[in-house]
Amino acid sequence: MRTFVGQAALHTGRWLHRLVQLALALIVLAAAALGVLSWRLAQAPLDLPWLARRLEAAANADDRDLHVRIGGTMRPAR
Repeated sequence: MRTFVGQAALHTGRWLHRLVQLALALIVLAAAALGVLSWRLAQAPLDLPWLARRLEAAANADDRDLHVRIGGTMRPAR
């Protein structure tokens, strides 16, 4: 196996190792967050009134005769 000689190669290798560790940690955290979100959505739908307001504003931003109104989300009956 070939070894690198020099301070620059050693320093670069350490930083590359740290970068890979950070990337893997972010992947694990994102997978955990996705799991929690999936579990929460399995319990009941999320009520997001701020999203409904933003979608209304975006749909009604053009100067057209069409007006869109989103009342909100409803929890389904069980």
